[in-house]
Amino acid sequence: AGPLPTCLLGDRCTLELPASHRPTALHALARMLSACVVGRLRDNRLSDADVAVLAMPMAAPDYGLVSLDLRGNALSAIGGRALGTALRLNGTLAELRIDSDFALPIFPLKGIALRASRSAQQTGQQTGAPPTVLNLSVQGLGVASVAIISALVAHNTCLLDLSLTGNWRIGAEGGALMAECLESNRTLRTLDMYGCKLGDEGVRSMLRALATMPARSTLRSLELAENGTSAAVEAELAAALEHHLRAVDGANKALTPTGLRRSQGAPK
Repeated sequence: AGPLPTCLLGDRCTLELPASHRPTALHALARMLSACVVGRLRDNRLSDADVAVLAMPMAAPDYGLVSLDLRGNALSAIGGRALGTALRLNGTLAELRIDSDFALPIFPLKGIALRASRSAQQTGQQTGAPPTVLNLSVQGLGVASVAIISALVAHNTCLLDLSLTGNWRIGAEGGALMAECLESNRTLRTLDMYGCKLGDEGVRSMLRALATMPARSTLRSLELAENGTSAAVEAELAAALEHHLRAVDGANKALTPTGLRRSQGAPK
């Protein structure tokens, strides 16, 4: 086989197609992307359903895309979930921009060493062990990005510490997504969501996750301060963290109850 095309540049080039023709065009676009190394599809009014079609070939063994830019499209958690599910089986895509200028580091989020990926072989990237600490603080991440993070970290068995501090666009929906991640992950020790505008609804999603965690849970530190919560929810959080501490390790006071800090002055 010949060398892969370098790049597919498709910024702001959405065709006004009849609805009956759009699926065919999207499947063709998905095939074109799979044969490239870099794909840019910014500002194309792509929907969640469109992105789900583009994600379908990602698990194919001949998929070649290493970098994908989908910024400027109206994507929600639904589109993020579709991409996250596909990326769990993908062996090449290393970075993805979806609702922020920050490129999500796909392999560290999956807990896979770069040397085990096909993208490292194709691009000559340096290899190494997957990191145990990821700092994604203050990167302007939205709910679509968090849907991908949640889907990948839920099955990551290497990551120990994750920070999403200051990504204020995460909101209550993103809080619910990370709560789902906590329910599945079995290795994460710390999760920092300080200042993510979770509000009462988002923090309560975390409380429900804490309540369902088994005694073998590894979570020791949960930072939920400055999220615009009410006094009632802060009291619920204090009780939930204390209960989690006793259930996980009553003798070892290792759980850091940082969520107990007052959120006075938090952004509403």
